[in-house]
Amino acid sequence: MASCGTLTVETPFSAADVSISGCTIVSSTVAPGEQAYARVTVRNDNNTSASANVAVKLDGTTVSTMTFTVGANSQITDATAFTAPATDGTYQISSTLSNAQMAAPMSAPRARGGESSGSLSGLFSTSGCLGCGGGQNAFARTFGAWR
Repeated sequence: MASCGTLTVETPFSAADVSISGCTIVSSTVAPGEQAYARVTVRNDNNTSASANVAVKLDGTTVSTMTFTVGANSQITDATAFTAPATDGTYQISSTLSNAQMAAPMSAPRARGGESSGSLSGLFSTSGCLGCGGGQNAFARTFGAWR
């Protein structure tokens, strides 16, 4: 009998392999009604890209939501702003992940007639994420990873 080789069978995607691996508050003390910022890291242990929604909560009430697209076997961090309560006190900030699913494959835009495809610099903003590297996160959200 001649061997034909081996066959590996594996689940292509599992929502359980997409998780929040970190959540921090950028500044733990703010004035009443001031903007506060939470930084969330989402990890994807699948062999395919994934997308998921994250809710940042203040004492269990959602104060901000984000959508993450994470490359295969990688993680991404982003920050979001929310308004602190108007009343002095200590509040619990948490994050929850939902709707994890396999993301559609992404590709770089193709040049049209007369355009150069040699640079992607015009596609990315260097702002929009306080304290977390701006442009790198725009790149990561678009193409799935930043290394």
